[in-house]
Amino acid sequence: MEKLIFMDTFTLEIVGKVAGIGGLSLGVLLIIYRNILAKNIFPMITKQHAARIILVIIILTFVIALTGIASWVYLRTQENKLNYKQKPYNYDNVKILKKVFEKRPTNHIDEDIYLSIKIEYPEIVGLKTSTLEQKINEKIKTISQLYDAKNEEDLELKVSFEIKYRWKNYLAIFFDYSSYTRGSVHPISYQKSLVLNLDNGEKYELKDLFRIGYEKKLTKLILNYLQKINYEDHNFGSESYDQIKGNETYSYNGKYLFIYFSQGGIAPPTMGPVTVKIEIEKLKNYVTTNGPISFLL
Repeated sequence: MEKLIFMDTFTLEIVGKVAGIGGLSLGVLLIIYRNILAKNIFPMITKQHAARIILVIIILTFVIALTGIASWVYLRTQENKLNYKQKPYNYDNVKILKKVFEKRPTNHIDEDIYLSIKIEYPEIVGLKTSTLEQKINEKIKTISQLYDAKNEEDLELKVSFEIKYRWKNYLAIFFDYSSYTRGSVHPISYQKSLVLNLDNGEKYELKDLFRIGYEKKLTKLILNYLQKINYEDHNFGSESYDQIKGNETYSYNGKYLFIYFSQGGIAPPTMGPVTVKIEIEKLKNYVTTNGPISFLL
Protein backbone atom coordinates (compact mmCIF):
# COMPACT_ATOMS: atom_id res chain seq x y z
CA MET A 1 0.00 0.00 0.00
CA GLU A 2 2.78 2.46 0.94
CA LYS A 3 4.57 1.62 -2.32
CA LEU A 4 1.38 2.39 -4.28
CA ILE A 5 0.94 5.75 -2.52
CA PHE A 6 4.57 6.63 -3.28
CA MET A 7 4.09 5.75 -6.96
CA ASP A 8 0.93 7.89 -7.10
CA THR A 9 2.72 10.86 -5.52
CA PHE A 10 5.66 10.46 -7.90
CA THR A 11 3.31 10.25 -10.89
CA LEU A 12 1.47 13.44 -9.88
CA GLU A 13 4.77 15.26 -9.37
CA ILE A 14 5.94 14.33 -12.87
CA VAL A 15 2.71 15.22 -14.71
CA GLY A 16 2.45 18.45 -12.71
CA LYS A 17 5.93 19.54 -13.81
CA VAL A 18 5.43 18.52 -17.43
CA ALA A 19 1.80 19.48 -18.11
CA GLY A 20 1.00 21.97 -15.35
CA ILE A 21 -2.44 22.26 -13.78
CA GLY A 22 -4.11 20.40 -16.65
CA GLY A 23 -1.85 17.39 -16.30
CA LEU A 24 -2.18 17.43 -12.51
CA SER A 25 -5.98 17.42 -12.57
CA LEU A 26 -6.06 14.64 -15.16
CA GLY A 27 -3.51 12.64 -13.16
CA VAL A 28 -5.63 12.82 -9.98
CA LEU A 29 -8.71 11.72 -11.92
CA LEU A 30 -6.94 8.76 -13.51
CA ILE A 31 -5.61 7.58 -10.14
CA ILE A 32 -9.15 7.71 -8.68
CA TYR A 33 -10.59 5.78 -11.63
CA ARG A 34 -7.79 3.23 -11.43
CA ASN A 35 -8.61 2.55 -7.78
CA ILE A 36 -12.30 2.18 -8.63
CA LEU A 37 -11.56 -0.29 -11.39
CA ALA A 38 -9.13 -2.15 -9.13
CA LYS A 39 -12.01 -3.03 -6.79
CA ASN A 40 -13.36 -5.37 -9.51
CA ILE A 41 -17.01 -4.42 -8.99
CA PHE A 42 -18.14 -5.14 -12.54
CA PRO A 43 -18.89 -8.87 -12.02
CA MET A 44 -21.29 -7.80 -9.24
CA ILE A 45 -23.39 -5.42 -11.34
CA THR A 46 -25.41 -5.66 -14.53
CA LYS A 47 -23.99 -4.92 -17.95
CA GLN A 48 -26.20 -1.83 -18.14
CA HIS A 49 -24.77 -0.38 -14.92
CA ALA A 50 -21.23 -1.21 -15.97
CA ALA A 51 -21.72 0.58 -19.29
CA ARG A 52 -23.05 3.65 -17.48
CA ILE A 53 -20.04 3.73 -15.13
CA ILE A 54 -17.60 3.50 -18.02
CA LEU A 55 -19.51 6.23 -19.92
CA VAL A 56 -19.41 8.53 -16.87
CA ILE A 57 -15.66 7.90 -16.49
CA ILE A 58 -15.06 8.80 -20.14
CA ILE A 59 -17.19 11.97 -19.97
CA LEU A 60 -15.66 13.20 -16.71
CA THR A 61 -12.15 12.50 -17.98
CA PHE A 62 -12.86 14.59 -21.06
CA VAL A 63 -14.39 17.44 -19.03
CA ILE A 64 -11.55 17.54 -16.52
CA ALA A 65 -8.92 17.42 -19.27
CA LEU A 66 -10.67 20.19 -21.19
CA THR A 67 -10.91 22.33 -18.03
CA GLY A 68 -7.23 21.78 -17.30
CA ILE A 69 -6.22 22.79 -20.82
CA ALA A 70 -8.41 25.90 -20.65
CA SER A 71 -6.86 26.84 -17.31
CA TRP A 72 -3.34 26.40 -18.73
CA VAL A 73 -4.16 28.57 -21.78
CA TYR A 74 -5.64 31.29 -19.52
CA LEU A 75 -2.62 31.36 -17.20
CA ARG A 76 -0.16 31.51 -20.09
CA THR A 77 -2.15 34.35 -21.70
CA GLN A 78 -2.08 36.34 -18.46
CA GLU A 79 1.66 35.67 -18.06
CA ASN A 80 2.36 36.89 -21.60
CA LYS A 81 0.32 40.05 -20.97
CA LEU A 82 2.30 40.72 -17.80
CA ASN A 83 5.63 40.20 -19.58
CA TYR A 84 4.54 42.50 -22.37
CA LYS A 85 3.74 45.27 -19.90
CA GLN A 86 7.15 44.93 -18.22
CA LYS A 87 9.27 46.72 -20.79
CA PRO A 88 13.07 46.41 -20.56
CA TYR A 89 14.60 49.08 -18.37
CA ASN A 90 16.09 52.00 -20.28
CA TYR A 91 19.65 52.28 -18.99
CA ASP A 92 20.14 55.51 -20.91
CA ASN A 93 18.42 57.12 -17.92
CA VAL A 94 21.23 56.00 -15.61
CA LYS A 95 23.67 58.77 -14.79
CA ILE A 96 27.18 58.56 -13.36
CA LEU A 97 28.10 61.52 -11.18
CA LYS A 98 31.61 62.40 -10.07
CA LYS A 99 31.96 62.83 -6.31
CA VAL A 100 35.00 64.10 -4.41
CA PHE A 101 35.93 63.64 -0.76
CA GLU A 102 38.82 65.72 0.57
CA LYS A 103 40.39 65.80 3.99
CA ARG A 104 43.49 67.32 5.51
CA PRO A 105 44.27 65.53 8.78
CA THR A 106 45.26 67.63 11.78
CA ASN A 107 48.52 65.72 12.15
CA HIS A 108 51.39 66.73 9.91
CA ILE A 109 54.89 65.50 9.18
CA ASP A 110 56.52 68.84 9.93
CA GLU A 111 55.59 72.49 9.71
CA ASP A 112 55.51 72.52 5.90
CA ILE A 113 54.38 68.97 4.96
CA TYR A 114 50.81 67.89 5.68
CA LEU A 115 49.19 64.58 4.88
CA SER A 116 46.05 64.90 2.78
CA ILE A 117 43.33 62.69 1.37
CA LYS A 118 41.49 63.16 -1.91
CA ILE A 119 39.12 60.48 -3.16
CA GLU A 120 37.27 60.78 -6.44
CA TYR A 121 34.51 58.21 -6.88
CA PRO A 122 31.38 57.73 -9.03
CA GLU A 123 27.81 57.82 -7.79
CA ILE A 124 25.17 55.97 -9.80
CA VAL A 125 21.69 57.49 -10.07
CA GLY A 126 18.59 56.62 -12.10
CA LEU A 127 18.49 52.87 -11.45
CA LYS A 128 15.27 50.86 -11.19
CA THR A 129 14.94 51.26 -7.42
CA SER A 130 16.48 53.36 -4.67
CA THR A 131 17.40 50.15 -2.84
CA LEU A 132 19.46 49.00 -5.83
CA GLU A 133 21.14 52.40 -6.07
CA GLN A 134 22.10 52.25 -2.41
CA LYS A 135 23.46 48.71 -2.77
CA ILE A 136 25.69 49.63 -5.73
CA ASN A 137 26.86 52.97 -4.33
CA GLU A 138 27.79 51.31 -1.04
CA LYS A 139 30.04 48.92 -2.94
CA ILE A 140 31.64 51.85 -4.77
CA LYS A 141 32.27 53.79 -1.55
CA THR A 142 33.78 50.72 0.09
CA ILE A 143 36.19 49.88 -2.72
CA SER A 144 37.25 53.54 -3.04
CA GLN A 145 38.25 53.42 0.66
CA LEU A 146 35.97 56.34 1.47
CA TYR A 147 34.86 54.95 4.83
CA ASP A 148 38.39 53.99 5.90
CA ALA A 149 39.83 57.36 4.90
CA LYS A 150 37.39 59.33 7.03
CA ASN A 151 38.99 57.96 10.20
CA GLU A 152 42.62 58.19 9.07
CA GLU A 153 45.07 60.78 10.41
CA ASP A 154 48.37 59.21 9.31
CA LEU A 155 47.58 58.53 5.68
CA GLU A 156 48.26 60.29 2.41
CA LEU A 157 45.80 58.93 -0.14
CA LYS A 158 44.86 59.87 -3.68
CA VAL A 159 42.13 57.93 -5.48
CA SER A 160 40.87 58.54 -9.00
CA PHE A 161 38.51 56.52 -11.19
CA GLU A 162 37.74 55.87 -14.84
CA ILE A 163 34.68 54.33 -16.46
CA LYS A 164 36.32 51.71 -18.65
CA TYR A 165 33.17 50.41 -20.25
CA ARG A 166 29.42 50.86 -20.05
CA TRP A 167 26.79 48.97 -22.01
CA LYS A 168 23.16 48.53 -20.94
CA ASN A 169 23.28 46.89 -17.50
CA TYR A 170 27.06 46.28 -17.48
CA LEU A 171 29.47 48.78 -15.97
CA ALA A 172 33.26 48.49 -15.54
CA ILE A 173 34.94 50.99 -13.19
CA PHE A 174 38.70 51.29 -12.71
CA PHE A 175 40.23 52.85 -9.56
CA ASP A 176 43.81 54.08 -9.29
CA TYR A 177 45.38 54.59 -5.84
CA SER A 178 48.47 56.28 -4.49
CA SER A 179 48.95 55.71 -0.78
CA TYR A 180 51.55 56.89 1.70
CA THR A 181 51.50 56.03 5.40
CA ARG A 182 53.48 58.03 7.93
CA GLY A 183 56.90 56.45 8.36
CA SER A 184 56.97 54.72 4.96
CA VAL A 185 59.95 55.11 2.67
CA HIS A 186 57.89 55.85 -0.45
CA PRO A 187 54.25 55.86 -1.65
CA ILE A 188 52.58 52.68 -2.88
CA SER A 189 50.57 52.55 -6.10
CA TYR A 190 47.88 49.98 -6.78
CA GLN A 191 44.67 49.49 -8.74
CA LYS A 192 41.25 48.02 -8.11
CA SER A 193 38.19 47.57 -10.26
CA LEU A 194 34.49 47.01 -9.97
CA VAL A 195 32.56 45.28 -12.75
CA LEU A 196 28.85 45.43 -11.95
CA ASN A 197 25.50 44.17 -13.15
CA LEU A 198 23.18 47.17 -12.81
CA ASP A 199 20.16 44.86 -12.85
CA ASN A 200 20.94 43.38 -9.44
CA GLY A 201 24.06 45.10 -8.12
CA GLU A 202 26.17 41.94 -8.21
CA LYS A 203 29.90 42.08 -8.86
CA TYR A 204 31.70 40.03 -11.52
CA GLU A 205 35.10 38.61 -10.63
CA LEU A 206 37.58 37.71 -13.37
CA LYS A 207 36.66 34.02 -13.17
CA ASP A 208 32.98 34.89 -13.79
CA LEU A 209 33.82 35.94 -17.35
CA PHE A 210 34.88 32.47 -18.44
CA ARG A 211 33.88 28.85 -18.60
CA ILE A 212 35.69 26.14 -16.66
CA GLY A 213 39.23 25.49 -17.89
CA TYR A 214 40.19 29.02 -18.96
CA GLU A 215 43.14 29.39 -16.58
CA LYS A 216 45.87 27.81 -18.71
CA LYS A 217 44.88 29.74 -21.83
CA LEU A 218 44.73 33.08 -20.04
CA THR A 219 48.02 32.39 -18.24
CA LYS A 220 49.71 31.68 -21.59
CA LEU A 221 48.37 34.91 -23.09
CA ILE A 222 49.67 36.89 -20.10
CA LEU A 223 53.14 35.36 -20.44
CA ASN A 224 53.13 36.09 -24.17
CA TYR A 225 52.26 39.72 -23.49
CA LEU A 226 55.01 40.13 -20.88
CA GLN A 227 57.48 38.62 -23.34
CA LYS A 228 56.25 40.87 -26.14
CA ILE A 229 56.92 44.03 -24.15
CA ASN A 230 60.31 42.63 -23.01
CA TYR A 231 59.19 42.55 -19.40
CA GLU A 232 61.51 39.85 -18.09
CA ASP A 233 61.84 40.79 -14.42
CA HIS A 234 58.64 39.10 -13.23
CA ASN A 235 57.63 35.94 -11.38
CA PHE A 236 54.36 35.27 -13.19
CA GLY A 237 54.29 31.66 -14.36
CA SER A 238 56.79 30.62 -11.67
CA GLU A 239 56.17 28.60 -8.53
CA SER A 240 55.23 31.71 -6.56
CA TYR A 241 52.58 32.70 -9.12
CA ASP A 242 52.13 29.71 -11.40
CA GLN A 243 48.89 30.75 -13.13
CA ILE A 244 45.93 33.10 -13.03
CA LYS A 245 43.81 32.79 -9.87
CA GLY A 246 40.52 34.25 -11.06
CA ASN A 247 40.28 37.01 -8.45
CA GLU A 248 42.77 39.44 -10.01
CA THR A 249 41.86 43.07 -10.62
CA TYR A 250 40.64 43.58 -14.18
CA SER A 251 38.57 45.76 -16.45
CA TYR A 252 37.74 45.80 -20.15
CA ASN A 253 36.71 48.01 -23.02
CA GLY A 254 35.21 47.13 -26.37
CA LYS A 255 38.31 45.26 -27.54
CA TYR A 256 40.74 44.49 -24.72
CA LEU A 257 40.77 42.78 -21.35
CA PHE A 258 43.05 44.56 -18.86
CA ILE A 259 44.52 42.65 -15.91
CA TYR A 260 46.23 44.71 -13.23
CA PHE A 261 48.97 43.43 -10.95
CA SER A 262 49.70 45.75 -8.05
CA GLN A 263 53.12 47.04 -7.10
CA GLY A 264 55.16 44.08 -5.89
CA GLY A 265 52.56 41.60 -7.17
CA ILE A 266 54.46 39.82 -9.94
CA ALA A 267 57.53 42.06 -10.09
CA PRO A 268 59.88 43.89 -7.72
CA PRO A 269 58.20 46.91 -6.05
CA THR A 270 60.59 49.25 -7.84
CA MET A 271 58.97 48.24 -11.14
CA GLY A 272 55.61 49.62 -10.02
CA PRO A 273 52.19 48.20 -11.00
CA VAL A 274 51.98 45.96 -14.08
CA THR A 275 49.09 46.13 -16.55
CA VAL A 276 48.53 43.32 -19.04
CA LYS A 277 46.42 43.96 -22.15
CA ILE A 278 44.85 41.02 -24.00
CA GLU A 279 42.56 41.00 -27.02
CA ILE A 280 39.18 39.60 -25.96
CA GLU A 281 38.86 37.89 -29.35
CA LYS A 282 41.70 35.55 -28.38
CA LEU A 283 39.59 34.26 -25.47
CA LYS A 284 36.34 33.75 -27.38
CA ASN A 285 36.37 29.97 -26.95
CA TYR A 286 36.49 30.36 -23.17
CA VAL A 287 34.07 33.24 -22.56
CA THR A 288 30.84 32.28 -20.81
CA THR A 289 27.65 33.21 -22.64
CA ASN A 290 26.04 34.98 -19.66
CA GLY A 291 28.96 37.18 -18.64
CA PRO A 292 29.60 40.90 -19.22
CA ILE A 293 31.97 40.46 -22.18
CA SER A 294 30.09 37.80 -24.16
CA PHE A 295 28.29 40.42 -26.27
CA LEU A 296 31.65 41.79 -27.47
CA LEU A 297 32.38 38.63 -29.46
